[in-house]
Amino acid sequence: MTSIDEFFGNFLKSEYFAKGEEMSLAIKEVKIERVGREDDIENKIVVYFSGLRSDLSGKGLGLNKVNAEAIAEIAKTKVIEQWVGARVCLYVDPNIMFGGKRVGGVRVKAVASPAPAQAVAPA
Repeated sequence: MTSIDEFFGNFLKSEYFAKGEEMSLAIKEVKIERVGREDDIENKIVVYFSGLRSDLSGKGLGLNKVNAEAIAEIAKTKVIEQWVGARVCLYVDPNIMFGGKRVGGVRVKAVASPAPAQAVAPA
């Protein structure tokens, strides 16, 4: 038997995120993969992460230009092989449009810096 997951389940999608969920992850691997259908195959940058929930293990994020540029800025390089180890935050932007419809999608941003600890004066 063939599962639809074999065709559509290899990539992270917005529906895998709980409302408002953000995932802070490290880039484990970056590949160029051929994706699409027989009549519309293209090479895409696909990023794989360490630290994903177990139910998402092995899924990658196929990058569009916006997300690729965001990672390049975070990693401080456009050389994709040098992105490994960079930490990014994945989240869902509900305002992403596709084919004239608002469909939402996964976006990449820098991991928020923790607030500095407040010094406590001795009593």
